[in-house]
Amino acid sequence: MYETTPPSMRFIELGDALVVEFAPASEYDHSHPLGEDRVIHYSADNHPIGVKFLRVSRGINLDGIPHREQIAKRLPHHIKELV
Repeated sequence: MYETTPPSMRFIELGDALVVEFAPASEYDHSHPLGEDRVIHYSADNHPIGVKFLRVSRGINLDGIPHREQIAKRLPHHIKELV
Protein backbone atom coordinates (compact mmCIF):
# COMPACT_ATOMS: atom_id res chain seq x y z
CA MET A 1 0.00 0.00 0.00
CA TYR A 2 1.55 3.28 -1.08
CA GLU A 3 -1.02 5.90 -0.18
CA THR A 4 -1.53 7.26 3.30
CA THR A 5 -4.67 9.14 4.19
CA PRO A 6 -4.24 12.02 4.57
CA PRO A 7 -0.78 12.58 3.13
CA SER A 8 1.76 13.97 5.57
CA MET A 9 3.13 17.46 4.90
CA ARG A 10 6.24 19.15 6.16
CA PHE A 11 7.14 22.77 5.48
CA ILE A 12 10.86 23.51 5.41
CA GLU A 13 11.12 27.24 6.05
CA LEU A 14 14.85 27.60 5.44
CA GLY A 15 14.55 25.88 2.06
CA ASP A 16 11.20 27.49 1.18
CA ALA A 17 9.95 23.97 0.40
CA LEU A 18 6.96 21.75 1.10
CA VAL A 19 7.38 17.99 1.25
CA VAL A 20 4.26 15.84 0.85
CA GLU A 21 4.49 12.11 1.53
CA PHE A 22 1.91 9.51 0.48
CA ALA A 23 4.05 6.59 1.72
CA PRO A 24 7.09 6.16 3.96
CA ALA A 25 10.29 7.70 2.64
CA SER A 26 11.88 4.26 2.92
CA GLU A 27 9.89 3.31 -0.22
CA TYR A 28 11.82 5.92 -2.27
CA ASP A 29 13.62 4.71 -5.39
CA HIS A 30 13.81 7.60 -7.87
CA SER A 31 12.53 11.11 -8.69
CA HIS A 32 11.19 12.90 -11.72
CA PRO A 33 11.25 16.71 -11.95
CA LEU A 34 8.08 18.38 -13.12
CA GLY A 35 9.33 21.80 -14.13
CA GLU A 36 11.75 23.81 -11.99
CA ASP A 37 9.80 23.89 -8.72
CA ARG A 38 8.31 20.38 -8.39
CA VAL A 39 9.76 16.91 -7.99
CA ILE A 40 7.70 13.71 -7.79
CA HIS A 41 9.24 10.83 -5.83
CA TYR A 42 8.50 7.23 -6.88
CA SER A 43 8.87 3.72 -5.47
CA ALA A 44 10.79 1.02 -7.34
CA ASP A 45 7.55 -0.07 -9.01
CA ASN A 46 6.77 3.49 -10.19
CA HIS A 47 4.07 4.39 -7.65
CA PRO A 48 4.18 8.07 -6.68
CA ILE A 49 5.08 8.20 -2.99
CA GLY A 50 5.68 11.91 -2.51
CA VAL A 51 6.19 15.37 -3.94
CA LYS A 52 8.61 18.15 -3.11
CA PHE A 53 7.59 21.71 -3.97
CA LEU A 54 10.30 24.38 -4.09
CA ARG A 55 9.99 28.18 -3.74
CA VAL A 56 6.58 27.74 -2.13
CA SER A 57 6.44 31.36 -0.93
CA ARG A 58 5.51 32.17 -4.56
CA GLY A 59 2.65 29.65 -4.45
CA ILE A 60 2.49 26.09 -5.78
CA ASN A 61 1.18 24.58 -8.99
CA LEU A 62 -0.75 21.34 -8.44
CA ASP A 63 -1.29 20.54 -12.14
CA GLY A 64 -0.22 16.96 -12.84
CA ILE A 65 0.47 16.21 -9.17
CA PRO A 66 -0.81 12.91 -7.69
CA HIS A 67 -3.50 13.34 -4.99
CA ARG A 68 -4.00 16.96 -5.99
CA GLU A 69 -7.36 17.35 -4.20
CA GLN A 70 -6.04 16.02 -0.89
CA ILE A 71 -3.00 18.29 -1.05
CA ALA A 72 -5.06 21.37 -1.91
CA LYS A 73 -7.35 20.83 1.09
CA ARG A 74 -4.44 20.55 3.51
CA LEU A 75 -2.11 23.32 2.33
CA PRO A 76 -0.72 25.44 5.16
CA HIS A 77 -2.50 28.82 5.23
CA HIS A 78 0.61 30.73 4.11
CA ILE A 79 1.06 28.65 0.93
CA LYS A 80 -1.27 29.49 -1.94
CA GLU A 81 -2.26 27.28 -4.85
CA LEU A 82 -1.55 28.82 -8.25
CA VAL A 83 -4.43 28.48 -10.69
